[in-house]
Amino acid sequence: MRIELVVRSRSAGMMVRSFEAADLAAAQARAAAEGLQVLSAGRSAARAEGAAAHAAPVAAAAAPPRQRGDLDHGALADELSTLLGAGLGVLEAVDALRAGGGSAARRQVLAAVAAALAEGRPLSDAFAATGRFPPLFIAAMRASERTGDLVATLQRHAEHERRMQRLRARVAGAATYPLILLGVGSAVVLFLLGFVVPRFAGLVETTRAEMPLASRWLMQFGKAMSDHPEALVLLLGALVAAAVALVWHVKSGGAERWLPRLPLVGTLTRLYRHSQVYRTAGVLVRGGVPAPQALRQAAPLLPPREREKLLAAVARLGEGQAISQALTEAGLADPVVQRMLVVAERTGTLPQMLERIATRAEARLEAGLDIASRWIEPALMVGIGLVIGAIVVLMYLPIFDLAAQLQ
Repeated sequence: MRIELVVRSRSAGMMVRSFEAADLAAAQARAAAEGLQVLSAGRSAARAEGAAAHAAPVAAAAAPPRQRGDLDHGALADELSTLLGAGLGVLEAVDALRAGGGSAARRQVLAAVAAALAEGRPLSDAFAATGRFPPLFIAAMRASERTGDLVATLQRHAEHERRMQRLRARVAGAATYPLILLGVGSAVVLFLLGFVVPRFAGLVETTRAEMPLASRWLMQFGKAMSDHPEALVLLLGALVAAAVALVWHVKSGGAERWLPRLPLVGTLTRLYRHSQVYRTAGVLVRGGVPAPQALRQAAPLLPPREREKLLAAVARLGEGQAISQALTEAGLADPVVQRMLVVAERTGTLPQMLERIATRAEARLEAGLDIASRWIEPALMVGIGLVIGAIVVLMYLPIFDLAAQLQ
């Protein structure tokens, strides 16, 4: 029967070879006799004979915890590419990474991968069976097994993950300071209303001074908070619950419908999503995945409405439409991107052009984040200062009026 092996040759590098052999061991022996280093094995009926012997240990090792842990698949891809580039076989490299330590989740996942490789499964299937790696990683691995470009594919995926982590950190950092500022300002306002204003109201009432209407409302609100402290607790609880609900709403994808409609945030969100799509598609196409399939793999990175448009564009690609025209009609390519895609179609440099488009979107996103930071942070400071200043002024107006009467 015919058995496919991923092998490395000193002259031709990594490639996929087919051997006529009775079983997997015979195929590996034939490859070794030809001076080839076996990296992994493709699916074949020959593995059915040994499946029963390995079923129990593989089932035990191939069931790592499904929860998200501290498994950094970008770093894992980088380390694996280094070991493979040094000449180790795939199983040797995975065993070395497992012996190298790390978290318990990482060691368990690598144990499952090693057990699947020992069974003779392809490396992509071994990673996919763990359920701990993203579809992008698995698709790139499967493409590399066809093209024999495993080490370069792992390096590209590692670089892709580093870029995405830097981009996410940049976005998170830009949002952190305004959120802290807003939280501290809200805490100060609540402290003034719940603690300072009630005591100041008692002091002003002893003077029997005439108060302006706004000051009277503020003092009455402060007294109500003092007389009913449970109301302040309920208000704090409501604010915390609202913040938690908003975070959960955003993480669960519920904000995808209204977030892009916001004036500045919407533009930055679209740039972030588009950079992810183009970067992911570029990595997949460079790894040997056809462009329509790569775009389909990247579609889940978009919100529902844009995802539907991208999938419709992929369908038009299957009908023979040019990628520049299809993405422009889907709203994913502005005039500059459209011209870049036209050049890619003419020169055959689609993978490189997709990554350049992603780099352009990331640069525009970083510039937008800088502009947003320069405007939002001062605006928040001014707004919080005005609120606190208004409370202080309304508290002291009766004192000013009393001083004027005494004079």
